[in-house]
Amino acid sequence: MDFFVPERYIYRNGELSFRSPQCCFRYYRNNKAFDYVDALGNTETLDYDLYRRRTRVTDPRGGVREYSYDVNGALTKLLEPDGAILSFENTIDGLRRSKTDGIGYTTRYSYRFDRNPGDLPSDAKGQVTLEQDPFGHTLEVDYDPYNQPTRIRDKNGNQQYITYYTISDYVTGALAGKRQHIQVDLGGTLVTLETWTWNANGTPRRRIQTLDTTGTRKRFTDYTFDAGGLNLIGIRISATGTSDIITVDYTYDALGRKLTETTTRRASATDATQVDLTTHYQYDALDRIIKTTDPLGTITETVYDQNGKVRQEKIYYKVSDDPVTYDTRIIATHAYDGADRRTDTTDMDGNVTRFRYDEMGNLIQTIDANGHVTRYEFDAMGRRVATIDANGHRTDTEYDLAGNMVRITDANDSATSFAYDALGRKTSTTTALGNQTLTGYDPNGNVTHITDANAVAGSQPKNNQGVSIFREYDEMNRLVREIDAQNGETRY
Repeated sequence: MDFFVPERYIYRNGELSFRSPQCCFRYYRNNKAFDYVDALGNTETLDYDLYRRRTRVTDPRGGVREYSYDVNGALTKLLEPDGAILSFENTIDGLRRSKTDGIGYTTRYSYRFDRNPGDLPSDAKGQVTLEQDPFGHTLEVDYDPYNQPTRIRDKNGNQQYITYYTISDYVTGALAGKRQHIQVDLGGTLVTLETWTWNANGTPRRRIQTLDTTGTRKRFTDYTFDAGGLNLIGIRISATGTSDIITVDYTYDALGRKLTETTTRRASATDATQVDLTTHYQYDALDRIIKTTDPLGTITETVYDQNGKVRQEKIYYKVSDDPVTYDTRIIATHAYDGADRRTDTTDMDGNVTRFRYDEMGNLIQTIDANGHVTRYEFDAMGRRVATIDANGHRTDTEYDLAGNMVRITDANDSATSFAYDALGRKTSTTTALGNQTLTGYDPNGNVTHITDANAVAGSQPKNNQGVSIFREYDEMNRLVREIDAQNGETRY
């Protein structure tokens, strides 16, 4: 280990100062950080190997995270503070070709046109061409010579195609290299979902969305930019089969900050009268929004402290048509500790709620305005594992090594448990009485099967799919059919 050289950066109110220490750093001679200490004395320490790669991080509570690398410097193993081991394999050119989570499930990747997930070098310029999940389901992506995706085949086998303009025609809105069409394969027929046109400076001019397979119903979104092409000043939305038009207009100040946003639309579903709904914005010298005025004239104000934390929240309610008469309410006032964590919140009636944290910044205690204390406990990964209410009642939460919540035990010692598949999707919920609800998914992650606890127990019927609810999705993962427990069918 090199001898480290102490260095100190001292801040006060967000500015460099040498009078009130807030956060200190120490460095090795090679300029890598050795540790840092916050204003409350909490320290995180870092270790490195000879190649200046981080190998060990010790957090302020003593939790340790360890990193291992291959000869090329690519991460191969990560040991988490809770004992979970994440492992990684890499290609010979340093691209990650597999990752295995804390419970042993592996996802693989290929960066080659032949979609081989081995350790051969990429011939696709480092682009991911295949992702294979722990179930063996694959996502495929093809690219053009400019690394733009041209075909995406999802895990259900649905294929989406993206085409790009090859020439520019500023009259028609063609711009070489920009997206032209998005199409999907529906039963062997390519159906266009979207068509785009562009301005000469690369900003979008029009988006046409096809709403049915025949191409007769369409939605049009037109974009207008300022003369410099920097700021979007208008959006106009229309559609076939209706005369209704929705417009959104924007104004900006000289710094490009949005000053107003005006939506023009019909007053209601039964009243076609056009109404303008305008929201106004005001900014401070640091470009933060400090006041927002909604279409009804209500003003919301945010006051920041010198560290950029929200110190006060105000609302000005309009009480008449007089533009200067408001009922002003201070909704909340906040205070912070030396690490910029909120310690107190005072509501509009003067009631104070207090917050306390551990060394890692986890909220471990809340004291309400009546003095009632709720406490929280956290594991080495910073996950909440226990909640103790003001009456001393305790609720415990357990996690597996992949971070999934697997068990909740309430104050009566009644436990609800959860099971997950290899992709971390919840597949079953079992109550303290042993009642179980099951959930199934398609390869794209859409919920396709739900079997409730009564059906699992045999006290309620199942449909002809053998579940309580069966769902079917189209090529764009939209719900198109649902069958209930009595085989009642709803189509979308």
